[in-house]
Parts: sequence; C-alpha cells; structure tokens
Amino acid sequence: ILVATQVVEVGLDITCENLHTEIAPANAVFQRAGRCARYPGEQGHVHIYQVPKRTPRSQAVAAEEKAEDAKPNYLPYSADLAASAWQSFLARNGEVLGFEEEQTIIDEVHTESDRQLLDAMRRQADTLWQDISQTMENSASANRQRLIRRIDSVTLVAAPTPDEVGNPFAAQGFSLWRGSVKKVLRDLEEYLLDWEDDEFADAPWLMALPLPVEKDAEDPTGRPQIHWQEIREPSLIDQTSLVWINSQFCAYDSERGFRIVPPAQANGWQSTPGEFGGSNRMRGFDYQLENYQEHIETMLRIAATDFLDNVAYVQRKLLEQGILQPNGLQTAIKLAIAGHDLGKLHRDWQRWVRYYQAQIGAPIQDDAYMAVHTYSVASFAEHRAAKKQMDRQIARPRHAGESAVAVARVAAELLGNRALTLATLIAIARHHSPSTAEFTPFDLHPQTVEVFNAVLAYAELPTPANPLTLQNSKGGALERLLIQPDDFEQLLLYLYIVRILRLCDGLSQERK
Repeated sequence: ILVATQVVEVGLDITCENLHTEIAPANAVFQRAGRCARYPGEQGHVHIYQVPKRTPRSQAVAAEEKAEDAKPNYLPYSADLAASAWQSFLARNGEVLGFEEEQTIIDEVHTESDRQLLDAMRRQADTLWQDISQTMENSASANRQRLIRRIDSVTLVAAPTPDEVGNPFAAQGFSLWRGSVKKVLRDLEEYLLDWEDDEFADAPWLMALPLPVEKDAEDPTGRPQIHWQEIREPSLIDQTSLVWINSQFCAYDSERGFRIVPPAQANGWQSTPGEFGGSNRMRGFDYQLENYQEHIETMLRIAATDFLDNVAYVQRKLLEQGILQPNGLQTAIKLAIAGHDLGKLHRDWQRWVRYYQAQIGAPIQDDAYMAVHTYSVASFAEHRAAKKQMDRQIARPRHAGESAVAVARVAAELLGNRALTLATLIAIARHHSPSTAEFTPFDLHPQTVEVFNAVLAYAELPTPANPLTLQNSKGGALERLLIQPDDFEQLLLYLYIVRILRLCDGLSQERK
C-alpha cells in the first residue's frame, strides 16, 4: 500500500492495481489515474470518494446547522469544479473510461472555467505586454512580482552573526515554506525570553535578510557586498528568498534534523559559509591580460564553433518571412562582437590599465598595446588593493554605451535594416546591464580605427565607408539607439544578439 499526496499527479514511473482518491477537479483525477495500470497489459480500478463535510467553526454554528445541510469541503480546489467532476464520474460509475471518454468528462467539467480563464487572459494581454515592456526597460521590480511565478519558499541559513555566513546565496541552508519561516520568527522571539546575557547588552539579532549592494555593472571583477537588515516584522519575510537566523537558537542531529530550540537546548549548528570565489560563470571573475584583437578574435572563434550553425537556421526563417536580408543576423552578431568593447580604447581607460599593471608588477611595455582586460585574480589581495588604489587615482571610464555610440554609423551602413541596427547597438550598450540608458563623454585612442578594421577583417566584414565616432564631449541619453520593447521584431533580434554576445564574452576568458 502506497500512500501519497498530489505528487502522484506528476509523471512518476509507478503503477498499481487499485487507486483510491478523493474527488478533485477532473483533470487532477485523471493525472492521478495515470499511475493505475500504467503499463501495457495491466488492468486496474480507480475508486473515487466524496470528500468529508465541512466542519463548523464554532459549537453555536454546529448547533444551528443540520448534518444534511453541511457542504463538502473541497478545499484547496474549486468547489464548482470538484462538484461537477463528482457528478460526471458518478454518472459513469463502473464504466471503462478510454481516452475519448476522458476528454468528454474534461469538456463537461472544465470547458466553462477554461473559457473564463482565456477571456481573462485576452482582457489582460495588453496590460501584460505593457508590464513586460516596462520591466525590461526600467527594471521595475514591482512588475516582476506579477510576471514571475512566485516560489513560496525561503532558504534559511544559520551562523552566530550574518557576516559569518559569507556569501549567503552560496551557503548551506534549508528551504522552508514562507509561512513556516514566519513561525520560526515567532519561536525565536519566544525563546529570546530565556536568553541570559549581560543585562546591559543589546538583545541579539534573531533573523535578518540580505541586501546586496548594487555594484558597477561594467566591473564584473568586483566582489559583491552584502548588507543585512534585521527582521522584526513578519511582513519583511515576504520580501526575500533567503534569511539568516542566529545559530545560538539552532540544533541539528542525524535523527531529528534541523530545528529551532531554546538557547539551553541549542548545539550551535551553523551553515557551511558560502564562498564568493569560483569560476567566471559563478561568483568570482578572473581575467588574463589581453588586448583588443586577442579578445575579439577569441570571441569570434567561439561564435563560429558554438553558435553560428544555429544562427543560420534562425537567419533562414527570418529571411523567409522577409524580416532580414541574407546573412543579416550573422553580420549583426559579428559586428556586435567586434564593437562591444570599443569604449575601452578610451585614452583614460588605457592609462588606468597601464597604471594598474605596473602596480601589480606586470607593466605593459608596448605603447601600441590596446588592452581590454587586465591580469586580475579575484582571490589575490594585491590585485584587489591595486584596483582600489587605481580607482582612487583615475576614474575608469565606462565603455558599454560609449561603444554603441562609437560604432553606430558603421552599424547603420553594414546592416541596413533599421530593426537589426537598433537591436545590435542596444545589445552592445547593454551587454553588461539591461538598464543602460546613457553614455558618458569619451575620447578614443588614435589607434582605435586600425585595431577595429583589423578585427572586422578577421570577421570577414567589409571596411566601412562611414567612420567610427572617436570623440564625444557631451555624453547623454541613448534614446535614439533604443529598441521599442513592444516591437516584437526589434525585441526578438535584440534578445538573440545580446544572448550570444554575452555568452561569447564570458566563454572567451574561461577557454583561455
């Protein structure tokens, strides 16, 4: 005898001769029935029972209600759907139900509710697309709660203090239902009454949530900083997917597992701290010294071996629909790769690189060396110290939006198609952050044109007649380069180009 929850409604590879279940909406019952006589040649029976009557909440109500007037307790399901399913199954009691009969029952029970759902989706379609557009354009966090399915669980990590957790998002923890975490907070507050410490000492924190500090999106080498906010109100738990709790109220053993206990019963169990280091795909970033041509040529090779075969298929489909000219998408991806780091050829950026390299004892001797990455290992304290010192001495220029402005006239010439041009330029501008909306003044090195033409030749792209924009003294908004998120054609092209650009950029260092 196997007793199970609704987990049997998913594709578990189990079978049985008899399945007993309470009534539920028809689609749920058939999902459960899929575990009965699952394999060819088997026969089975599905027994469906009515649910218990609803229990009155008070004795006074119970005294007034007659037993026959009490209604079935169908929760958590819709009463209308469950009641309709009961009538449909009752009318076919003892019958063999095949696929067609199942579909007939589904139609009887679910057609009206499905129609109402589809009508509601149609009414909300315009609002939904507007929310998606605003979220992509402005990173509107309030919209994300409505657009993304809410995962109602919270990871709980434990340590004597929040800072001892290390990287909380990589620390060992337990995943609990959000309501259970609120109960944990109530238990902690109750156990705090048994806390014995210096009467003049502040009460210890019981629970806190992490607040990652926004770092420079164009500097992936920077270690993220975490600030912690003490949780005193249960409502704060609704705003986080992870909480820290004080390990002085924790116990863990192999028999009973993890639990919250009074301080006298605690054994001080704490989470294994999370590390900030790791591969470039995870939480840390290590870079090798590399010049512009080396970086771009590596990315172009990765694009050719990993992605351009798939691009050919997408390109063919877009060509059939008249959206792009032949090889337009492939040209756009190559151009995005070739131009995405042009802003790093800013005179001040190159000056910063040379000072940094000298500071770590690996100076650049060649004046013509146009660096795009420094030698930087996240775990080396001397590298982190040198970076901080250089940032205090020289303001390292931004480069993503500036690269898009520098290559804009070339993109318009080589791509022709307006939607493709805009998608390429905004992919360059937002290859670090999806919210980049402006560029700063820039002054690119005189060797920029020579270096750029060399990588275009490597990419088998023609030398453009229109020049790069090497200087801009004002900076400003990128409004003229932005795609319209509600223009599906522009959005599709942008998402495809920026995805391949970001993947090639990250893989270029991992494969060195």
